[in-house]
Amino acid sequence: MTRLSGHYGYTHTFFLTNKVSYCVVFCVTDNLNELANSRDSSIDSLRMTNLDMNLFWIRSIYEHTVLRHDLGNPIFVDDKSIESPPVCLVATHMDKLSGTESEKKIKAEKMFMQMFDAMKGMPYAKHVDRVMYMVDNTVKSHEGIEKLKRNVGRYMKAMVQEVPVKWVNLQEKLQIIGKTRLYITLTEVSEISTECGILQDVLTTAISYLNDTGIIMYTGTNEKLRNIVITNLH
Repeated sequence: MTRLSGHYGYTHTFFLTNKVSYCVVFCVTDNLNELANSRDSSIDSLRMTNLDMNLFWIRSIYEHTVLRHDLGNPIFVDDKSIESPPVCLVATHMDKLSGTESEKKIKAEKMFMQMFDAMKGMPYAKHVDRVMYMVDNTVKSHEGIEKLKRNVGRYMKAMVQEVPVKWVNLQEKLQIIGKTRLYITLTEVSEISTECGILQDVLTTAISYLNDTGIIMYTGTNEKLRNIVITNLH
């Protein structure tokens, strides 16, 4: 994610929730101290370095998931604690580096350590996985990818949350509606939730949960969208 599209810069916050595990991906051939390239053909480079861009994404995840919801509870995997939601750093294009496999690994490790050092003392550092995930882009299966899949699976299991059956019933009804309708009003959701036996004073919590788990999309902080619930995210 060392390159940022101008369009996504305005919308990515809608997709940042606190019930998932994140991966911040960077290319090992990009010098962390150089200015990040832009996807806009009229701009050669951004005013942020590749290091700044990676930290920007980590900080954005923290600001829009933890600070917005006043969360950050620790989860435990293999007796190691990490704040939720966890963020994994993934180095790609290991195959593009020159040298032996050992030399490539050393080069990538230096980039990881530079990022780890840059975030020392920052509140979001507690959310960053310290495992160095390195990926070779020329093969279908790779040790780095398998390790990432395994650990992300462990994080997601550690974040499992028990919810009332009534919320599950609401989820099923909204998913059925989503097959034929892009969105419905908050009033309609309120009526459906009443049918499911959900009290109005906990409706916002139930909707927030479904939003965080990617079932629906809803933002109560946006004046123009606060009465709209997206039921078909695709």
